[in-house]
Amino acid sequence: MQKLPKTGELLSEKSLLSNKLIGEWGIYVTNYNGASIVCNVCPRIEFKIDNSAIIKLPNGEYENYIWKIDGNNIVIKPERKDADNYLNDKTYKMEIKEEVEFTELALKAENTEYILRK
Repeated sequence: MQKLPKTGELLSEKSLLSNKLIGEWGIYVTNYNGASIVCNVCPRIEFKIDNSAIIKLPNGEYENYIWKIDGNNIVIKPERKDADNYLNDKTYKMEIKEEVEFTELALKAENTEYILRK
C-alpha cells in the first residue's frame, strides 16, 4: 500500500511521475527506425509500487523487470538477462499525456519507441 505524504508535505516530481506510472498498461504501438507496428493482441505491462514490473505476452508467457525513475527517464532492466526479452536493458525517455479517455505513455530510446495506454 502506498503511503500518502503527511499534511503540509508536497509530493516530489519523481513521486508524482511514479504515481502516474503505477498500474497496468497496454503496449499498443512499437516504432522501430520510423516504422510503426500496431499489435492486434497487445502485450500488457504492470508497473508496481515496489519498482518491479511484469509483462504479459500475448502467448500467455510472463517476463519480470525492475525499473527506476531518473528525472524524465525510466531505467528498465529484465530480471533474466540470459533470455530474449520483450524490453531491453535500457534507459527510456518518458512522455505522459493525459487524455479524456486514457493516459498515454511514450517510452523512447535510440531508434525505438513504445506507446502504452491505460
